[in-house]
Amino acid sequence: MTSLLFNIGKLVGLFWFKQKFKYVFFFHSSNFGGAESVHLDILESLSLKPSEVSIVFTLFKDSDSGIKRFQKFGNTFNCSSGDKNRLLFFFYLGLFSSIINKSNSKFVFGSVSYFYYRLVPFIKKEIKKYDLIHALVNENQKGFEHMSEPVDFLFTRRFVTHNGIKEYLLKRRKSKNNVYHSPIVVIPNAVNFDINETSKIKSNNQLNCLYVGRNSAEKRVEIIFNAAVIAKAQELPFKFTFVGDKFEEFIDRAPENCNFAGLITNKNELSEIYKISDIILLTSEREGLPMSILEAMYFGCVPIVTNVGGLPDLVDKKCGYLIRSTSKDIDIQIVDILNHIQSSHEMIEKSINCSQKIKNEYSIELFKIAYRDNLLYKL
Repeated sequence: MTSLLFNIGKLVGLFWFKQKFKYVFFFHSSNFGGAESVHLDILESLSLKPSEVSIVFTLFKDSDSGIKRFQKFGNTFNCSSGDKNRLLFFFYLGLFSSIINKSNSKFVFGSVSYFYYRLVPFIKKEIKKYDLIHALVNENQKGFEHMSEPVDFLFTRRFVTHNGIKEYLLKRRKSKNNVYHSPIVVIPNAVNFDINETSKIKSNNQLNCLYVGRNSAEKRVEIIFNAAVIAKAQELPFKFTFVGDKFEEFIDRAPENCNFAGLITNKNELSEIYKISDIILLTSEREGLPMSILEAMYFGCVPIVTNVGGLPDLVDKKCGYLIRSTSKDIDIQIVDILNHIQSSHEMIEKSINCSQKIKNEYSIELFKIAYRDNLLYKL
């Protein structure tokens, strides 16, 4: 049955679908998240004609407000129903492989999409194929670094957000005696704000601590919430603001030093929160190179984060604090670090260092040049 649906999809793409797919992108969703922001930055970097760009979402079907951001850069398609329906999954594999091969696409690019890795073997050899991996997952879980391994030899180039992912992929190639050496290119995420003024707005001795992101298991937001509870019990002058959604489990039992600002999608509104915040917190058990930390540091927020993903490359002693992700009592460690900051003179210097580091090393200009050079070469 799956073979039949695949072949039906191919026939539909070959004889019915008339639109050309010149530059093709496969993304998981049009949601409001860090990965989606990076995908938008990539599209913006390339400055392609929207009429020649096809963007396919393969996992989450989002609201119109999210997808409209992508529609500025190309024609959007949704095959998220294939994520739940095995028959539709194979129909879409046949459909998009047929459309891409018939169009002789210049390249295909995929990120955070299992569907894309299943599609790659059916795309003609001469069509350039790229992927981006944002983050690694635990060894006992199946992440995109594992899903992509069977098709590693088919890629023209591969992109990662930090050196840790590159080292992992190279190690896996070596363990598998893989003699194919497609380039693995490290391009860090970048801050994309049209705002140059990043000075802090400070009115009192209170430390304003911030978390920006979703409430999901790997983020371990309860650790930050527990730090707020400890700070309140000790009557410490620390305020904790949570920007994002799905925080219902905390709101009803939150102490007075907690503020839940909701999901903020407007960059100007978010920049104002960064400006009045002193500390950016992240206690994830796994990460890539999180946009919330880059953006907050751009505005001089000092990071207190766990040492996962690309964060050890980003946060050093000159600009912030790293906590071992597997250590106990991370909530207590956060409170101790905040007490140290409050009683020392490190805050101003670290804040300046944060802003300068992001502007010098993680600028959107460098990001755009890197993607243009790597994706549009020899086209």
